[in-house]
Amino acid sequence: KYVYDNIGFNLKPIELQCSIGLAQLEKLPAIHAGRMVNHDRLEKIFAPYEEFFHFHNAQPKSLVSWFAFPLTVRTGAPFKRNKFTEYLESKKIQTRNYFGGNLLLQPAYTKYAEGNVKNLYPVATKVTTDTFFLGTSPVISSKQLDYVEQVTQEFFKKIWVQNIYLRDQ
Repeated sequence: KYVYDNIGFNLKPIELQCSIGLAQLEKLPAIHAGRMVNHDRLEKIFAPYEEFFHFHNAQPKSLVSWFAFPLTVRTGAPFKRNKFTEYLESKKIQTRNYFGGNLLLQPAYTKYAEGNVKNLYPVATKVTTDTFFLGTSPVISSKQLDYVEQVTQEFFKKIWVQNIYLRDQ
């Protein structure tokens, strides 16, 4: 979804966006509270599957207004990021792949790459290939998060059954 062909900026500071921003500032406390509630709920939903995911935590003494809930699929998990996100998307749960990471793998930056950039920057490469987000928007309801939980449980039941089957072969 995110391919950088050209180096540049995607900023459009127009008056309409500024006026919308000013109106949103009045709602900031409620937006922040809703994001925190939804992030905490997603953390509880995925806690049983921590063996498969790296969780991304706020730094001590920070107060994060979570834009999204990031997860990184662990090396050795019995599935790839794309398999999980495609499953969620097939169930109408939106995801976004991490859009940063090892920028030297992006077309706009390859001319600056020297050597095997995948191996030179393994952590950046890991988040590029294995990290995704689920939204924490305050308009996401508890009922919708119940559905995310149900779909996630279904996915891991299928993974568990497949692993038992493969182990027994």
